[in-house]
Amino acid sequence: MSGKRAWWVHVVPWVLAVLCLAASGPAKADKGKGFIDTHMHFMLQAGPSGGGAGSSGPMGPRSGGRDARSGPKQGASSGDYDSAADQLAAMMDPLGVAKAIVLPPPQIPNQNGPGGYSSFKKALDRHPGRLFFMAGGLELNTVIHGTPPDRVTGGIKADFEKTALALIQQGALGFGEMAALHLSLNPEHPNENVSPDHPLFLLLADVAAKTNRPIDLHMEAVTTPTPLPAGIARATGRNQTRLTANIPGLERLLVHQRGAKVVWQHIGWDNIGQMTPDLMRRLVRTHPNLYLAFRVEERLRVVGGDDRMPNRLVDPAGRIRPEWLSLIQEYSDRFMVGSDEFVCPVGIRSRYPESMSKTWAMVQTLPPDLAEKVGHTNAAQVYRLD
Repeated sequence: MSGKRAWWVHVVPWVLAVLCLAASGPAKADKGKGFIDTHMHFMLQAGPSGGGAGSSGPMGPRSGGRDARSGPKQGASSGDYDSAADQLAAMMDPLGVAKAIVLPPPQIPNQNGPGGYSSFKKALDRHPGRLFFMAGGLELNTVIHGTPPDRVTGGIKADFEKTALALIQQGALGFGEMAALHLSLNPEHPNENVSPDHPLFLLLADVAAKTNRPIDLHMEAVTTPTPLPAGIARATGRNQTRLTANIPGLERLLVHQRGAKVVWQHIGWDNIGQMTPDLMRRLVRTHPNLYLAFRVEERLRVVGGDDRMPNRLVDPAGRIRPEWLSLIQEYSDRFMVGSDEFVCPVGIRSRYPESMSKTWAMVQTLPPDLAEKVGHTNAAQVYRLD
């Protein structure tokens, strides 16, 4: 008996140690809170090959469900949005995502795009406390892109501010998706290009500060004037052939209103090659009101070419690159997650890049305390979701 007791004395601590290690395995958000995804879209219609209005870029078809390539879904109804909301909720559960923010993609005048938040707001009510919305991609972005900076009158400003305040009163968590530079990646994809310090962007920053609501920003990083990448030029003729530096304008926007929180989305997805970790480090060090939301898209190559996408967040095996990990650790209170996936109704598969599962899989590899900050705490504070 004494031998058996000695055996258990040695084995039990080892078993307990293994169990403790397993319990601390993949990073999870605090139980009962869960992760927060700050940037998701609904898509009810099939897009053309290579991406459609509001899409993020070209890809091949995804597996499972009815293929959206069969053609546009005509006469989209509230039931379609209900189904898309149900689909999103089902996608969230296995990833540990408790809350997600849905928002319309940025649109321009006469685009005939997917519509604004009001088209899907009711569907979100099917999942109270889980699905939320932002607004302005239609109502505000079209005004900014349809109004030259030197044509902004007092009346336009008054109407713009009234619209922005009404969106908040109707439940929007903030303003988005707003675009400064949104490249056209195929003939159906809009080109959107204004300086981030456009007078109406400055006004929106004032409203954001007054209401304590963030601005969700889509912007390719251009530090110096540069020619449009050849692959994008081949993919569509909608873009300007030379890109103007927009980082100075972004910094003027951030300095103009320090009370406005700006969440720059799609970090780690770079079509120009200038969104470097060094640039991001300088910007977050200089501007306390700038936040960065990252995503991991399945596409590895640049648009229209064979070169690997520059400044991607992860390596081909899905591991976060050391230079990005170092930056996120250094400024752990300034990063969050915005998967930017286009979610279809149940039974329809999207042609657009999968990013939600890959983004959260990367988060799961982070140390637990870091995953908690970037996966939950920062977004909860900025979007007031706790």
